[in-house]
Amino acid sequence: MNWRQLTPPHGCDAVFYMTKKYIIGIDPGFTGAVAVYNPTAREIVAVEDMPIKRSSSLIGQGKANIDVSALASLILGYGSQSSLCVVERVSAAPGQGVSSMFRFGEGFGMIQGIIAAAGVRALMPPPSVWKASMNLSSDKDKSLYMVREKFPSNLSLFTRKKDNGRAEALLLSLFGAKSLGFEI
Repeated sequence: MNWRQLTPPHGCDAVFYMTKKYIIGIDPGFTGAVAVYNPTAREIVAVEDMPIKRSSSLIGQGKANIDVSALASLILGYGSQSSLCVVERVSAAPGQGVSSMFRFGEGFGMIQGIIAAAGVRALMPPPSVWKASMNLSSDKDKSLYMVREKFPSNLSLFTRKKDNGRAEALLLSLFGAKSLGFEI
């Protein structure tokens, strides 16, 4: 897929995609992250872990939830300057409980709503599609390795094993750049 194959939103022509600065990548889920990439400058603008807050209600006390306000601020802050937001389209995994899948789906829906409110075009490839395009497997360590190789000046963002959510969010934004015809 290249940028000409993406349908511009609301009747805009394809030049729309080339006039915005950033591409946002989101690895959804409680251990995911949000990355903002400038494909023209080939630089990382921002990488943030998924904002999480703990429930304080009696029901589900202490459970992790996406901090919708913080996530909205992050996406809306870059949304007006972003041509595309790439979110990994995830599905239920075998062995996961009904409650945890519901919470995950709830978070995914919140992400979709925030992107729509920001007015940013969304691309939601399944892991098999975007990872194949980037020559990756399901091994998250390979995602970390690729990001460390591509961005050696930003190693401090990707030092821990649990930074694979950050790495995958950034790689999703690179997939978006590639889809728009940018060299990555």
